[in-house]
Amino acid sequence: MGGTFALRAACELSDLAAAAPFYGDTPEEDVLKKLQVPTLFIAGKRDAWINPEKVNGLIEAARKYGLPLEVVSYDADHAFFNNTRPQVYDAEAAADAWRRVLELFRKHLAVALPTGA
Repeated sequence: MGGTFALRAACELSDLAAAAPFYGDTPEEDVLKKLQVPTLFIAGKRDAWINPEKVNGLIEAARKYGLPLEVVSYDADHAFFNNTRPQVYDAEAAADAWRRVLELFRKHLAVALPTGA
């Protein structure tokens, strides 16, 4: 649910500098086309809910409207970042996704991030 809210917030809140929604549902096209902040959307190719069709629709909308959106899909299931769920957790995908999130935030946020992160 957090990824859904993060993506929608990136479309509707002008105060955001960047967003990194993880496997969230995509908003309606009239909302999505308002995306103006650099956004990294993280997905799992084996996700039955935020499935490849939805992710491809997001990619198509980004191209259609010239949205500042990067989509990264891992060979993983929904919630692969959640290390409290061993049945879906994917340590390698989670580590790479987190590295990408930190890179995005370091580039677009004025706040200093801990160097050990």
